[in-house]
Amino acid sequence: MNLPEMEIGFINCVLQDPDLLDDVMHRVDINDFTNKRKDIFKVIKSQYMESGGLSRTKFMMKAKDKLPDLDVEDLFETNFAFAMELDDIVDKLNDYKLRRSILAGIKEVHKKVKDEEMATDKLRSTVENIMLNVTSGEDSGKAIKTLEEVAEKSYAKLNERIDRQEKGEEIERLKTYYPKLDTTLEGFKPGHLTILAGATSSGKTAFAINIMKNILQNTDKPVYFISLEMNDVELFDRILISESKVSASDFSLGDMNKGQEKSINHGFNKIFEKQALITDQPGLNLNQIKSLSRRANKQYDNGLGLIIIDYLTMIDMKSLDNYKTIGKTVTGIRNLAKELQVPILLLHQLNRNLHKRNNPKPKLSDLRDSGEIEERADEIMFVHRPEYFRLKDSDESESKIQTDVEIVVGKNRTGRTGNVPFTWYPEILTFQDGYLYDNNGAIQYLSKKKEGDN
Repeated sequence: MNLPEMEIGFINCVLQDPDLLDDVMHRVDINDFTNKRKDIFKVIKSQYMESGGLSRTKFMMKAKDKLPDLDVEDLFETNFAFAMELDDIVDKLNDYKLRRSILAGIKEVHKKVKDEEMATDKLRSTVENIMLNVTSGEDSGKAIKTLEEVAEKSYAKLNERIDRQEKGEEIERLKTYYPKLDTTLEGFKPGHLTILAGATSSGKTAFAINIMKNILQNTDKPVYFISLEMNDVELFDRILISESKVSASDFSLGDMNKGQEKSINHGFNKIFEKQALITDQPGLNLNQIKSLSRRANKQYDNGLGLIIIDYLTMIDMKSLDNYKTIGKTVTGIRNLAKELQVPILLLHQLNRNLHKRNNPKPKLSDLRDSGEIEERADEIMFVHRPEYFRLKDSDESESKIQTDVEIVVGKNRTGRTGNVPFTWYPEILTFQDGYLYDNNGAIQYLSKKKEGDN
């Protein structure tokens, strides 16, 4: 059948057996039809929406009134289709509609490309949005679901999780591989935006890098790190220092003993082939971040495990309106997470005057434009290092092992909040879960000074 025959075939089928509309009406809309068949479908849909059914007599009366040039009796001919073919006809109508939408999208893209006034990054993002809207939209009827349908879906997903647990398989959520934190946070969820905030130099980037390293070590999930401040080599070096447990100062000087060099080589071999992508371009705007993230996700066949963005206020927001620019940016990043169904960890810097407060422990109100960020984020975590605040205005050196560190889970849309104890090792830029510290003891790291070497 060609398209006109298919459209008339649909009309034939539902006029032969009007009860069939209940099964297919949610799968078709006005855009599935062309020319006069579109007007005929309007009559059918109007009557169905008004009465919940279709009366042939009423249909003929309305059709003759609205379409005086139409020979209505011909619509009842069974030459084109039979009722049993209706499902197949609807599938083909949807297919033709998609092809028309893609063609329209291509024409719109062509029009945008010809606009020489549009900046390149905005053009790229606009083109992606046009084609994304064309190719990823669900059938409109699927937006309306019965409680029974949702309950069945929920029950099926519950059984999937139970089955995974019995088989010892990972659930959908991506672990941080910090046991206590995973118990509280319940891992990163697909499509969720998690904010990781902290004061300047409190260790939020180090913590994000540690999470990245943990995921790369323990899963086959790729991680995409967008660094707006640190360059790619610095980022890799931090991963390598944490992995090899070699003093950062010794590593940066290149003044290492044989044991440290061996550990560095071992760490390098463990991580350099891991599935990860890095962008280290400062001054990216929201459209560029969206475009790059989509490309990164496609590079792994839509299988990215986590996107990390370091950090929020380094994003170029000049192209946005001045009013509530941070809120708009966070909303855009949250929408990106939902679009890609990939969790995003967005780092954010807290007010520099936090240490002047009697209790410098961070809380939700410390976020800049906190209402905007708090409302849009699914989870919010803070890095809290009491020793950092205590020594901020003194000449005293930090302890090599700090056991009073906390990750404060201030918001958790689907779980608990609370304080998770950690240990911080500034010499190797590493956070250790308090549970692991209590059970396994302190991390043994390699430092020339520590070993007494000169």
